[in-house]
Amino acid sequence: MGFNHKQAGDYFDKQFNTINNVDDAEEAYYHYYTAEDKAQVNLYGRILCRHYFDNQIFRKAYDVGKQTEDFVGIENTEGGHT
Repeated sequence: MGFNHKQAGDYFDKQFNTINNVDDAEEAYYHYYTAEDKAQVNLYGRILCRHYFDNQIFRKAYDVGKQTEDFVGIENTEGGHT
């Protein structure tokens, strides 16, 4: 059995929800993205975009937002078309 990115994402999801550390959110995003879990990528993409925007890290906010939108699809992102 190989490395399970979904399981790793779940671990960092739990860590993030326990201590609210952005590093854990970034790790969760990466692992869920690799595991192709669109719902979790959408969730953590929004969390990271909000964090970066609120802290004036605009390039990272844009990059994560664009990557999330490209992966999940605009119709599934918050504020997207339905």
